[in-house]
Amino acid sequence: MPVKFYLLLAAVVLGISLGSTGAEASGGAASDLLTDCMSKDPYKRGFCTGYVAGADHMFSTLAARKKIPRQYCPGKETTLGELKSAWKKWMANHPDRLDAAADVSLIVAWKETFPCVKK
Repeated sequence: MPVKFYLLLAAVVLGISLGSTGAEASGGAASDLLTDCMSKDPYKRGFCTGYVAGADHMFSTLAARKKIPRQYCPGKETTLGELKSAWKKWMANHPDRLDAAADVSLIVAWKETFPCVKK
């Protein structure tokens, strides 16, 4: 695994484990990520897509390795674009969460949008 992955993983886990009193603890506010996602600048949109992909990969890997319980359960055919769209729609419905940490807003949105059904 690349070093960047582990650095991102450590930052997010630390931010979550400390109870993250602000967006600074986990790398930025949801409002900043949303601005990037909505930008006309392809670099910023690419950063958004990469951040969303990295967060999904990190949360999925932690759950697969049983480090955290699975938080959300999209279908096997769910695309990265659908994950990003679900988050943007969730943010539009929760403007009070714009100051939340970006990674936390992603997992909360996905947890509500793609709940895990217990068998």
